[in-house]
Amino acid sequence: MNDENRSSSRYLLTPTSAQWTSLPLRRSRRFAGNISLAITAATLLGIFLGFEHWLDDDAPSWHGEYRLLDMLGLSSIALIIATSIFGWLFARYMVFLAPLFLGYAAIVHSLDSGAEAPFWWLGTVIALAWGLYDLSSLVRQTRQVGELAHSLSGSKTIELTEDSDDDLSFSAGVDVVLAVVWWGLASAGWWWTFTVFAKEKGATAAQIEETAYADFIAAASVIASAFGLLLLLRAVTSWWARSTVGVHVWHVPLAQGPLIDFGSLQGVPTGWISNDPERPVARCVCAAELIQMYPHDAEEIRESFDVAASPHCPIHGIDAINSMSPEEFAHSADQAWLWAAESPWPSSQGQGSGSTVVLGFTGAAFTGYYATIDNEGRVYTGDESERVEEFTGQQLDEPEALAAPPLGVIDKIDLHGSGFSGSALRYKHSRAWFVADETPADALTTTG
Repeated sequence: MNDENRSSSRYLLTPTSAQWTSLPLRRSRRFAGNISLAITAATLLGIFLGFEHWLDDDAPSWHGEYRLLDMLGLSSIALIIATSIFGWLFARYMVFLAPLFLGYAAIVHSLDSGAEAPFWWLGTVIALAWGLYDLSSLVRQTRQVGELAHSLSGSKTIELTEDSDDDLSFSAGVDVVLAVVWWGLASAGWWWTFTVFAKEKGATAAQIEETAYADFIAAASVIASAFGLLLLLRAVTSWWARSTVGVHVWHVPLAQGPLIDFGSLQGVPTGWISNDPERPVARCVCAAELIQMYPHDAEEIRESFDVAASPHCPIHGIDAINSMSPEEFAHSADQAWLWAAESPWPSSQGQGSGSTVVLGFTGAAFTGYYATIDNEGRVYTGDESERVEEFTGQQLDEPEALAAPPLGVIDKIDLHGSGFSGSALRYKHSRAWFVADETPADALTTTG
């Protein structure tokens, strides 16, 4: 039975923009994986050309009786060929899988005293060296995140909700559970492999070449075994990162760092309102005006949960925005309809209710969960428990931020007192614009 009052305390860390942007980024997982994939394909191509294997089309797959090493050797070749062709589909895992698959081929060919063995080993060593080099970037980042966390840790703590605490526990063990599942599949695959091989063992290539398939089952079993090892390594890496950094709550500044910018987590874009068809807002004409403009889309508009706010609406219009006192506006600054469609979202970096935080960030090994601070001042990860995405310098499909219009300004409202890192500009004939501080985290420190 769950205890609704159960919670745990974590340090609340607020790095400055300079501290956050100084953390090193890792290279793209797809880029790193494609390098490993290229090493695998180059090894296969080099051996194919060097040993003139295009002349083997009419030759039997093995000579003499079908042996265990024949079966394993054929499975290693099938695995490498399939990886070279289809590896781009799971390129993000290839940094780990490439040296494992190449090493499997190298071991089997060495046991069979194959002339190709040294070249398989060469590919294995190159892929392993690249994998270790890539791993070093994760280690370096984790250590710097740990140093930053330790420098920011202090007396400021915050409570987690029960669900948030459970999310951390789940994330710590899920990879181990999944590894066991993969190894269960691998065990079944290997049992099937040797069951089939027992029927084929000792036959000649001419007798069973058309029906032999133990090698294909073995290749699939190697893949399942490898993914089990991958998940176990990820669990160990995550455990090491948590022990190095600690599990904290982070107030991340708007400056770009090792996480994808999450300053706009709100579900409704600026200039729009939530339109619950079953709970209409009295005197709101936003949906009705849209239906009048687009009568053919009336049914879709009525059923939509988000609609553009009308500038003429007595509840969500421009006059309604400008009739608010500065205090009323600041208190409502997290409402999407207040802001022009081109305006950035007001960045909530305070420590009050609704503030956006990251729970458990330790670097790339565990990016943590999106979370907010609820009305009771506790960290809440929400029903979806969404993981934060790592930023690796990739191009983001986001429009370039526009500057606030210089003309028609009515007033400027300081929003720091309401937990936002910037100010609002109100206009005579348009919705408000949010103007963020140049260094939002530092501004918060001085005003908080």
